[in-house]
Amino acid sequence: MQTILLADLPAQPWRNGAGVTRLIASGRAGPGVANANAPADGEEFDWRLSLADIREDGPFSVFPGIDRCAVLLGDGRIMLTGATDSRYLSPLQPLSFAGEAQWHARCDLNTSMPRILNLMVRRNTMRSGVCVVNAAQRLPAAATLFVLVASGQWEFVPADQAPATALTVGVAGIVHTLAAGAVIRPCAPGSEAIIVVLQEFA
Repeated sequence: MQTILLADLPAQPWRNGAGVTRLIASGRAGPGVANANAPADGEEFDWRLSLADIREDGPFSVFPGIDRCAVLLGDGRIMLTGATDSRYLSPLQPLSFAGEAQWHARCDLNTSMPRILNLMVRRNTMRSGVCVVNAAQRLPAAATLFVLVASGQWEFVPADQAPATALTVGVAGIVHTLAAGAVIRPCAPGSEAIIVVLQEFA
């Protein structure tokens, strides 16, 4: 598993200037394909993981043909208002929506600059799953697995029982072409982690 120090990710402004994004990793459909230097405008990827910091209320960027999932980190919540619908981003509750949706975000938070883990997957190229866990999980085979620690400390143990990788707040982990049977487990009670699994269509 490759570890990623989130504090080292460079910030790039949103298209609309209402926030900044930090690209974690992105890639094209195909086993083990990843490129952390993919274009920031999101035009040349099949999947993309990033952290977004919201500076002010305003519209979300629109990404046609993309399925999105957002997870709010920290406290408070964000209200997303569309033409006919409203939804809330609440802490550690994954919210999925179509990239074509035109949302206006209004922050109602205890923090001055909320942060979101943002997954984007090009529709009909790959399957994705996002969940928040607080107990050990045996993981399925995956084209890409990403783990972000929300609290506490975790260990990733590969299926071949190679040495475990320790993950803490601020240190995420990513692995490509994951064999079934790997385990992610907390090292202390009360630990929470966000798990993203990307799988190719059969």
